[in-house]
Amino acid sequence: MAITAKDLTYTESSPYQLEVTQEIAASKDLVFDALMDAPGWRRWFRDCLSCEWTTPAPYGVGSEREIRLKLVTATERILAADPGERFAFTLIAVSKPLAKAMLQDFRLSDAGNGKTRIDWTMHYEPSALARAIHPILRAVFKSMLTKSLRTLETRIERKRTGR
Repeated sequence: MAITAKDLTYTESSPYQLEVTQEIAASKDLVFDALMDAPGWRRWFRDCLSCEWTTPAPYGVGSEREIRLKLVTATERILAADPGERFAFTLIAVSKPLAKAMLQDFRLSDAGNGKTRIDWTMHYEPSALARAIHPILRAVFKSMLTKSLRTLETRIERKRTGR
């Protein structure tokens, strides 16, 4: 389905934002590495069936990946890949018309005591179809993102401790 790819300036002009914040007991570098590990997303991101790079390594700004969720498949293009600081991508293709445009932005900051604060903001414009159920979709996505970050923390902890 058609979707409009955006650049990072969309974070300043998107008509809708959904933000989730979580502190994770891990360094910013470990969190960033988990975000850059496309296949690893299926281990922590809710409803993710697979996530694979579709462009060759090295991965960074301009790289693309495909993520398959239970209800939708999307192709994403990386817009920011700043180790320990920021990871952002825009959707460039999507299998269902849920949004006209979408950009996801992860900002990492030091939360003290060896923790990292993740501010995950979804910038988007819902499609006409999605507007009819927008409040429900927002609640579903907010819950999914929040639970995913909790699972990410558990995943990083297990990986770090070898459990």
